[in-house]
Amino acid sequence: AVFLQTLEAFEHPSLFYSAAGVRDGIIADLASQGVGSELSRLNKDQRAAVETVAKRYLVDPKHSAHVCFLAGRLFEIFQTIHNLPPAAGKLLEAASLLHDIGHYVSSTGHHKHSAYLVANSDLPGFTDKERKIISALCRFHRKSLPAPKHPPFDDLDAEAKQFVIGLTPLLRMADSLDRNKQGRVTNVRTVLRNGQINLLLESNADIDLETWAANESAKIFRDVFHLPLTIERSQSRTA
Repeated sequence: AVFLQTLEAFEHPSLFYSAAGVRDGIIADLASQGVGSELSRLNKDQRAAVETVAKRYLVDPKHSAHVCFLAGRLFEIFQTIHNLPPAAGKLLEAASLLHDIGHYVSSTGHHKHSAYLVANSDLPGFTDKERKIISALCRFHRKSLPAPKHPPFDDLDAEAKQFVIGLTPLLRMADSLDRNKQGRVTNVRTVLRNGQINLLLESNADIDLETWAANESAKIFRDVFHLPLTIERSQSRTA
């Protein structure tokens, strides 16, 4: 009777009833505000340590920062797919900033050089296990995929291997989304269409190369998570 009176008072034809309780609403509200997202981000000291190493090896700061941003977005929007703890996001962030340091040694096989430099660099604020994970992510951000008896993957424990396997597709896609190293893809979001995941790219520039590169790198996403994924430009352009 109360609902009927309310509908009549506001001249609405129907009412949607939610089975969720107050607690569910609080959790949803906290999630929308990003509460707890800091757990997946490097703290001030860790960020400073990583940026010091990146600067030492003359990394392009704009490219690495943009890859870091995109990787963070992918980690967030695919949270229910990779199911990794928030702390894994910190390691993805660090690897995003360091994945190209191997160019300082040689552009040929730079991913291997990146892995070696990270593994042998002083990274205050990170445990030895975390440094090894970051090194492995740099190693596999291109070319071959993590596999048993494949250094440095074979040196990791079971949890660390799970981190590397789950984060590698995200790092590869983020790097591909800045293929031109000009920050053309400004943001990403997902929609579900006919049972398929669509990653929509927001941009005001020509991103044909980035879209192609990201779709190529998305093959590992499909292999790891066994889910269909397509990548395309969003129909609505950003302002």
